[in-house]
Amino acid sequence: MKDNMTDALYEYKSYEVADLLMASVKLNVKHAIFSGHFPDMPVLPGACMVALVKELLEKESGKKVLIKESDIKFLGIVNPQVDSLLSVEVRWKERSEKAAKINGQMTFNDIVVFKISARIETI
Repeated sequence: MKDNMTDALYEYKSYEVADLLMASVKLNVKHAIFSGHFPDMPVLPGACMVALVKELLEKESGKKVLIKESDIKFLGIVNPQVDSLLSVEVRWKERSEKAAKINGQMTFNDIVVFKISARIETI
């Protein structure tokens, strides 16, 4: 369920759901988003990090997901020229058929660069 912003931005290297959702993705260093954000030092936009977590939740649930009441922290820079691999983990704190509370994080070069705590709804 990728949108135009993230189309061809990355590909899954691994995807696993057990007690938590874990994924490894490889960024497409040549994606057009990096030429504008920023030309001399490409950085993965924060909106793309949120979109990636949303896409993973939609992949797992098979439904569209709305992120509500979120606390998002951007803790570091993801430069795809340094390394193109990202690791994502999402844990469910509470879960029902149509809603959940989640905690997630994204790791780049063994450093946590993004955290999210949110209530989500499926539609």
